[in-house]
Parts: sequence; C-alpha cells; structure tokens
Amino acid sequence: MKRKIILFFFFLIISPSLALAEDEWWGKDWTNKDTAREVVYSALHIADWGQTRYIAKNPQKFYERNPLLGKHPSVGKVDTYFFGGLVAHAAISYILPPKYRWVWQYVGIGMEGGAVAHNASIGIKFEF
Repeated sequence: MKRKIILFFFFLIISPSLALAEDEWWGKDWTNKDTAREVVYSALHIADWGQTRYIAKNPQKFYERNPLLGKHPSVGKVDTYFFGGLVAHAAISYILPPKYRWVWQYVGIGMEGGAVAHNASIGIKFEF
C-alpha cells in the first residue's frame, strides 16, 4: 500500500512537468463540459464504491475482481481505495491539458459504467 501511495504522489508531482507545454497550466481552459464529465465519472465511481462495499460485506456470495483490492477486501480497504481514486481522478483531470483531458474522463466513465452495469446485472446492490 505504501508503494502505491508513493507512486501516486510521484506521478501527481512529476506528471505536470512532463505533460504541460510552456503555455499550458493546470486547469487551463476548464469548461462546463469538463465539469459535467467529472460529475458523471464521480457519480459512477460512487455507485461502484457502494457496490464494492456490498461485496465486502457479503463475501459468502460475491468476490471482488479488482486485483488491487483482492477477492475479499475489508470495508476499510474499499473506502480508502475509492476515496483515493475519486480524488486522484479529479486531480489528474484538472492537470491534464484540454486536448487530453476529455479522453481521460471518457475512459474513466466507460470503465466505471461497465463495472456498475456488470455488478448490477449479477445482483450486487448499492450499499453504504
């Protein structure tokens, strides 16, 4: 877990210097569309969070497929992972140049939407 946190902060600090040209800066040209995409991503991420908490509370019925969490994570581990992911996604969206930001956001929306739909299709409920 420490290694993941260190890598996260490394990329958070280093990636802006690698990704931004001289005339670009964090959050440059942030639009209402960027905000809308981030809200959609966040809503799906929170739905996935609730479903994953349900999985953690029902290990006899379900198991988690995310290798970072393991098959039967604790609720605390789920909360830490999803809170960190929510903050990290927003931060990365903010620091990416506009020409890449929308791709990052749509990929996140697609991944979260797919996970939520799959979980719902096999009977996993949303529970906090």
